[in-house]
Amino acid sequence: MSSTTARTALVTGAGRRIGRVIALALARAGWQVAVHYHHSRTGAAEVTRECAALGRSSAAFDANLADEAAVRALLPQVAAHFGGVDAVISSAALFDYDDAAAFGHAALDAHMHVNAAAPVLLAQALADHVRARGATGCAVHLLDQKLWNPNPDFFSYTLSKAALRSATTLLAQALAPAVRVVGVAPGLTLDSPWMADEADFQRLHAQSPLGRSSTPDDVAAAVLFALDNPAVTGATLLVDGGQHLMRFERDFSMMATGQTPTPAAPPAPAQPASEQRGQRRIIISGLRFDASLGILRRERRAAQPIVVDAELNMGAQPLRPPQDAISQVLDYRRVREIIIEECTARHVNLLESMIGRLAERLLTLPGVIGVRVKISKPEIFPDCEVAMQALAGQW
Repeated sequence: MSSTTARTALVTGAGRRIGRVIALALARAGWQVAVHYHHSRTGAAEVTRECAALGRSSAAFDANLADEAAVRALLPQVAAHFGGVDAVISSAALFDYDDAAAFGHAALDAHMHVNAAAPVLLAQALADHVRARGATGCAVHLLDQKLWNPNPDFFSYTLSKAALRSATTLLAQALAPAVRVVGVAPGLTLDSPWMADEADFQRLHAQSPLGRSSTPDDVAAAVLFALDNPAVTGATLLVDGGQHLMRFERDFSMMATGQTPTPAAPPAPAQPASEQRGQRRIIISGLRFDASLGILRRERRAAQPIVVDAELNMGAQPLRPPQDAISQVLDYRRVREIIIEECTARHVNLLESMIGRLAERLLTLPGVIGVRVKISKPEIFPDCEVAMQALAGQW
């Protein structure tokens, strides 16, 4: 690492969840923090303010990690702002559900770009940067304990994290001695949209040899250790309370309330699917929230209410799934979450831009072959409502 007193770290996905905790832990440890975000503009601004309150310089940087040009530009932007970069912590990740049956190129590409390719490009950029400065640096990759305890849920996500695990080893070899590359693999750390409630999360969190899995603070502490120990590279710290030592047949997010993990056994035969087939669609209607949208001065100063209606065409399907389980279908809770994330990520001038971006994102979801999206601005005029609709894919 560089010997300068004001070290700078870029943390991807630092506007929320584990990335946020890592960013604040770095600030408390004396680091300047570059807060990367893409879908959490408000959260990123809050993190920069909290870092400043801790007496550390911080700034937010927007980049779409699925866009190679945006990723390549990110670290030079951070270096120009702070005068240098000493570490990159790749925390941001795409975590959308699919399984082997639903697997396709679009889902794998989306996960690979964000979860594997972006961290590799950032480590590459860090190496070029520190070599030019005559310094050294460290790249930390957040992995997942399920790579040591595999199950086939979140199929594309798991493949992308497996690629990043291999990249951690390869980069440690390729970038030494300029950059050390370390993996940190949490266990179940935070809840997800697929969990029923807090009680469900707490029950699953306790399923480990130590009686608890990782907390965000545990993960942040492991990242700080990786950054400060000059002898560690090419290794992964499993921070999971020992969950990787157990055998889980399903991902935690797919474990129904009241279920406890048991040793792996051959799966029970699935109930035969219905002989009848038909067209299935997911419809989200009247989803209302505030978004920063428009070209007027008042629209730039304050968010305004919008209403989103979305219809997802799942194509020809059995009238009922093979099993009565959430893993067999696209979870509409995730659809709702994506709509809100995409529409509130940043200020957008044009309704056309917002609805186009949202349609593109929904089309990447597993099994979705067409989308119909409508966004309304109910309060733009006193005498009428303005709306726009986009239709994409197969109908």
